[in-house]
Amino acid sequence: MKKFSLLAAVSAFLILAGTGCTTPQPIGFIYTDCKTPKLVTNLDSKKPLKVGRAMSESYFCVVAVGDSSIEKAMKNGKIKKVHYVDRKMKNVLGITKYETIVYGE
Repeated sequence: MKKFSLLAAVSAFLILAGTGCTTPQPIGFIYTDCKTPKLVTNLDSKKPLKVGRAMSESYFCVVAVGDSSIEKAMKNGKIKKVHYVDRKMKNVLGITKYETIVYGE
């Protein structure tokens, strides 16, 4: 009975921890690999676009580190004017990598 109670408690913790990682994009419990739009300011430009990227990581929805902000991606890509922003997320068994991709000039 004690083993069952421990298993039930661990399962409940994992389920609740997984729901704590709220994102505006689809997330799979075992595996996710998605790219979604985040922001659009100008899609009509004919100028060549620069690309900036910023990343952060989350481990089992318990610890998260990094800087995946738009500001960091702009700095990394030397972008002054944002045209649009995409967000990419990859999750494998609770280890999640977030990437913000900024396009601009």
